[in-house]
Amino acid sequence: MSKLLVYIHGLGSKGVTTKTEQLKQVFAGTDVEIYTPDLPIDPDQVIEMLSSYVKERVTQGVTKVVFAGTSLGGFYATVLGEKFDAPYVVINPALSPAEGLLKYLKEPAISWATGLPLDITEEVITKLSVLEVSMPVYGTGFLGHVFLAEDDTVIPPAEAINYFKFANLYISKDGGHRYESR
Repeated sequence: MSKLLVYIHGLGSKGVTTKTEQLKQVFAGTDVEIYTPDLPIDPDQVIEMLSSYVKERVTQGVTKVVFAGTSLGGFYATVLGEKFDAPYVVINPALSPAEGLLKYLKEPAISWATGLPLDITEEVITKLSVLEVSMPVYGTGFLGHVFLAEDDTVIPPAEAINYFKFANLYISKDGGHRYESR
């Protein structure tokens, strides 16, 4: 029996980070594969890429899939968890990313991973809006584990606390948006 943990990074991040390296260390020597790809900006491409990979790995014998993500990656992890009826673990998840990213149509977001501008277009915003509609009404309780930091200034936790009220909520006083220990 093998398991797959798909970690989905947030906007402007990348697949290999301190978090993903720590995940790989934690699961080293187990039957858990950690998949942490660099993702495109286009939401349809993200969902297709991750869905295709998961379907392929399931045909190759993976018996358990878990999605995890931070910020925009938490949004995608929730969507994919619901799509595949799989557990998801999210950290400071975006719940309305289309609205949250509108500001980047006027002034480009800069990737903290590369220092380059991100190409947030109206098409990206529209595709995120469509995905938002596919989100379940309130996060599914037994599938979701949600970690929030009260001091997150990028995505204030109040909306997530209400949305995921039936999920397993873990709320910390600090950690900020990237949920880092201080």
